Parts: sequence; structure tokens; C-alpha cells
Amino acid sequence: MHLRIILALIAGGAALFVIACGSDSVASGPASGQAVEGPAIVRADDTFTLDSVVSAGWKKSKQLSAELLQGTDEVWYGFFQQKDIEIRFYASHEEAVALGVDPAEEAIGKPAQSAEAGGKLDQSRARTGYDAFVIVGNLVMLCELEVATCEALISQLK
Repeated sequence: MHLRIILALIAGGAALFVIACGSDSVASGPASGQAVEGPAIVRADDTFTLDSVVSAGWKKSKQLSAELLQGTDEVWYGFFQQKDIEIRFYASHEEAVALGVDPAEEAIGKPAQSAEAGGKLDQSRARTGYDAFVIVGNLVMLCELEVATCEALISQLK
């Protein structure tokens, strides 16, 4: 009798393993089922200034050194809807894509050890990093938890 129970458990576990590992129904991308390739890019034909982002409701907090990031005109740390957003300003959309993607990818999900661009200080002054970024015209926005906060800010840009 015990042997039957053990065999049934082994067979059930093997069946679950086959089902879990063999399923093609899991989507690899957001809504379309397609894998996401490259960064999110929106409003490629627009050019924004610090004033246009502030007018959209983003609160600037501190200007960071643009010397730390090749090709940036300005780098600002601030927040929107109580989430941190770092904004890197480039002369054009082309420069934001060509020069901004690699540094943004390096900053995503990696805890930083200093107050340099690409991370933020929380209330305990511990350094944490950003979890998402999006390219908006001539800007690269680093988003604290998810791109949804940046998308909400983008929807307010004029």
C-alpha cells in the first residue's frame, strides 16, 4: 500500500514537472506575447526642456553633474507622484538613444555606492538604484520602481 502511494506521488510530481516546463502558453512580453527588444522609446520627434518637465508636475530636487554621463546637457534628480525620477537631457533624440541607453541600462537594478547619477538615496541614506527607464524625445528618464510612473509623467508633457 505504501508503495502505491509513493509511486502515485512520484508520477504526480513528474506530471507537474512536464506540464510546468513544457508549456508554451506563458507570454514572454508585456501584452503582446512578444519578447521586448531594447528600451521603451516614445515621442521621438519631441524635444523637452527642464521647464517642460517641471510644468508637467515633476518636482526637481537636485542637479547632478552632467560630466558623469557622456553627451548630457543636464542631469536632474526629482520626483513625480511620490516616486523618484532622474531625468537626463540630451541635445536630440538621436543623442539620447546613441549615448543614453548603455548608461541607463547600467543603472537599472544595480545598487549604487555613491550619490552619482544613476541611483538615489533613500531616507536612511542607503544607495539604491532605479528599476526601469524610458527614452522620451531627447530625455532619458530613470524610474524608481516601474516605468508606469514615468509613463504618467510623460502623459502630462506638452
